Amino acid sequence: MSELKVSGLVWKRMRNILLLGTIFGSIGGGIVYAVSGDKFMLNAEGFVTQDKVVIASPYDARLRQVFVKPGDRVEAGQPIAAVESATLSRTLAELSSERAKLSARNAQIEGRARVVESLLPMAQEHSKVAGEYMADLKAAKSRGLMIDRTVHEISSIMLAAEERTLGLLGEKKSLDLELVGNMQALRDLEATYDNLQKIFDQGILRAPVAGIIGATVGSVGEMLAPGSSKVAQIHTGEAYALAYLPDSYLFDVEEGQPVSVKGRSRSVTANIKHILPVTEELPAEFQNPNRSRLRGQMVRIELADRVNFAVDQKIQVTSCYITGCKHGVVSIARKLGNSAIAWLNDAVHQARVTEALMRRSWE
Repeated sequence: MSELKVSGLVWKRMRNILLLGTIFGSIGGGIVYAVSGDKFMLNAEGFVTQDKVVIASPYDARLRQVFVKPGDRVEAGQPIAAVESATLSRTLAELSSERAKLSARNAQIEGRARVVESLLPMAQEHSKVAGEYMADLKAAKSRGLMIDRTVHEISSIMLAAEERTLGLLGEKKSLDLELVGNMQALRDLEATYDNLQKIFDQGILRAPVAGIIGATVGSVGEMLAPGSSKVAQIHTGEAYALAYLPDSYLFDVEEGQPVSVKGRSRSVTANIKHILPVTEELPAEFQNPNRSRLRGQMVRIELADRVNFAVDQKIQVTSCYITGCKHGVVSIARKLGNSAIAWLNDAVHQARVTEALMRRSWE
């Protein structure tokens, strides 16, 4: 009977020692992790994102109508909103007026050019006849058959005819040059007008790509500044995660390396796709207030399971050393707990075997 009491006491002591060892081991591991921080276990902040295309008015305008809501899926070319712009309307009207003036001026030039072309042969013939007549007069004067007054009068007529001819030739050349310049100006004006009409598109702003409308859209009546006032934002392409590796992390990461990506209660396995050669600060809205702002190495993580995360959702990236990235947080805790229980059961079994051996030796 005393032997059984002794063996029971030994077993109780061994069990207490094992339990205390487990408790102190867990506390020690926690202290080591708290002291080491992110040096040995990867623990990076990041967020889920997509390529973003901003829909904005390229000119001063007022938002007249909005055709989409946050979360709507749109296709390329689909109307997003309608705007009205007094500035662009006035510009189009001025261009239209200038185009009409140029067209009228070109018509005048073409009409005058036809008149010049008609008059020029007659003026050239008149100048030629006057020159021949002047030559005959000079010949007659040399023989004493003509007085000086008549010669002077014919000379004046000949000079006027020559001047008329040269004037018509100069006007024809000037009209031709002006017409060429005006025609080019008219083509440029029409191209500008057509381009503005295409940009204006009757005030319809369209989606350049397919995707999902973001959380913010403009309000009817809102005044839009060119290029800076956002009407809507389209999230397009495959979602991916950007993570900021802490500077304190001692190990290197590689492209293709598996990691665990957690957002709220969801956790998935992902792979590091690119180690980016640039970095920037983690956006303030994703910063943990208890940690300093990060500017560590930046990586892009490919998400195989997109539906588990929302765009711009904050995520936590951890390494796969413990679980192999095959389980979520609850499963990890369960696995660790099961391992601890299995270890304790094994210790109890070993204690019982030791107790049985001791009892036999005493017998």
